[in-house]
Amino acid sequence: MKNKILLTLGLIGSLVTGIGCAPNLRAVKDTKFNSEFYKQSDRFYVNNGDANKKNGHRMHYAVEATRKEGEKGIENLLNQDLEEYWLYTKGTLQDGKDVERWYEVGEKSTKEIVENIHNPEKIIADFKNIDEISGYHIHPIDKNNQNLYGVSGSDSPSIEDIISFLRTRNIVNHFSKSKIRSLDFRIITPVGTYIITPPAELTDSEADSLSNYQEKRFRYQIGEVALEDLINVLRNAGLSVELKENTISKALNKSEKGN
Repeated sequence: MKNKILLTLGLIGSLVTGIGCAPNLRAVKDTKFNSEFYKQSDRFYVNNGDANKKNGHRMHYAVEATRKEGEKGIENLLNQDLEEYWLYTKGTLQDGKDVERWYEVGEKSTKEIVENIHNPEKIIADFKNIDEISGYHIHPIDKNNQNLYGVSGSDSPSIEDIISFLRTRNIVNHFSKSKIRSLDFRIITPVGTYIITPPAELTDSEADSLSNYQEKRFRYQIGEVALEDLINVLRNAGLSVELKENTISKALNKSEKGN
């Protein structure tokens, strides 16, 4: 088991080194950019900077990149010790420009959680129309929280993730002036990328089902429940859940087959 953990860490480290920090990303160039809260950047990183002295908020950043470019940039951060959160947006700005833009929005990043999503309504105000919004969150490889089964908190959604997704969905829907064609949430982990689409509104029975998720996840972490059974709790609560391969999980699967 220890060798498997070391192999995972080594593969992620080598992949990050090989991929580089960012695939030809563009810094945001917008004269009406919301500079009070966001600075322009041409790379993705875990932002643990100090608060802005003017307003007391941490300065966040935004990057202009396609979905594919952004996902690749975020996957490079799976060897970091801190979690982070971004909003990917595709739409038309107030000045008529069509963009794909990533906003870093995590507050108080720690090893286990991002406590808050910073002002999504400020982001929505930048746009005349929004076609797609995806919340992106990372679960870095867990270097210490491995048990006898090799299962850790980094390879599955937490109940805090789900609550954050639902809260962000409500804020986005409330402040958006146009219908958003696609709204989902994605967690990039070492075992793959979760794509989670919440229902328009939870029914009472779905909320009751979701209340059992924390207990089920604990049982998964101690090896008593399979991952598919855990995910089915979310599906029974009305959430669409898909787990797809990413750069890291493909490399890990290839390595395990080679062994």
